[in-house]
Amino acid sequence: MEAMQSIDETIQLWETMIERGETGITDKHSICMELFGDYIAGCPLCQYVSRIRPISCSKCPYRVVYGPCGKGPYHKWRHEETTEAAQAFLAQIYHVKEKYIAK
Repeated sequence: MEAMQSIDETIQLWETMIERGETGITDKHSICMELFGDYIAGCPLCQYVSRIRPISCSKCPYRVVYGPCGKGPYHKWRHEETTEAAQAFLAQIYHVKEKYIAK
């Protein structure tokens, strides 16, 4: 898996969650399993990082652009699990993709 694939899969995951109105953490894990298989933390970005040696979250495409996922829209979504918070995080992932395309 390459960085761009992990970004595209993350977009697909979050779009699916929002389309279905299933935006909870349990939903995220089950939809990720349905779409891609058993990924670490139900996250294509985490799955990508897990394949890099040595494992380092500093290589996560999201973190490269925005810093740790424990802050900002992802953090807000994690605590609220709302569609609005999910949409805000997805908007950031679209921006991450734009940054990687521009490289």
